Amino acid sequence: MFKKILVIPTRLAFEMTNDLMKINKNITRRFNNIFLKDHSKEQKITEELAAYAHRAWAGWMEYIFTKGKFNSDGSFTIDKEHTKRWLRQSNDSYDELPENEKNSDRYEADQMIKIIEED
Repeated sequence: MFKKILVIPTRLAFEMTNDLMKINKNITRRFNNIFLKDHSKEQKITEELAAYAHRAWAGWMEYIFTKGKFNSDGSFTIDKEHTKRWLRQSNDSYDELPENEKNSDRYEADQMIKIIEED
């Protein structure tokens, strides 16, 4: 069995390569303008929300460390009352929370909305 081999003259191959490179360059530029430019705003918001999420988490951890004790082995023990409350809250859906606990989550949501609306 013989395989077909396409032979392209060097000059034509060179011109085709240049044409393909120009087409590729135009496609890349258009892609960047359409997709990357539009996503820069989303990326900025994502980074701001992630920074907020980290600050909120760090604040929460700081609070937790006031509600227990550090042990000599470096571990941390939370008192029974807080453990019971936080386990219940973590197992309840938002809809099952009492209004005063929902208010805490609403505050967090409001902070995120502010970040999104700034842009």
